[in-house]
Amino acid sequence: MPVKHSAVLRGTPRIYVIDRYQQSLDLAASIGAIPINYNVSDLVQQIMALEPKSVNRAVDAVGMEQQHMNCTLSGTIVLQQAM
Repeated sequence: MPVKHSAVLRGTPRIYVIDRYQQSLDLAASIGAIPINYNVSDLVQQIMALEPKSVNRAVDAVGMEQQHMNCTLSGTIVLQQAM
């Protein structure tokens, strides 16, 4: 959570936190971030619904294996979705 909290402290207007664990999403919401659960539906579609003109930046702060919605592992899914 340090990267996300640092962005809040620096005044970033909107921060989307993407995870599948409710505890992490709740913690993100508690510091003012917008939680996105990638197991609910496609995370890109969820963000584009809120940011139709796209986002300015994306930070990959994955702490472990990257997973698709179906929980299969992928080494590039975060990069693909950010682009």
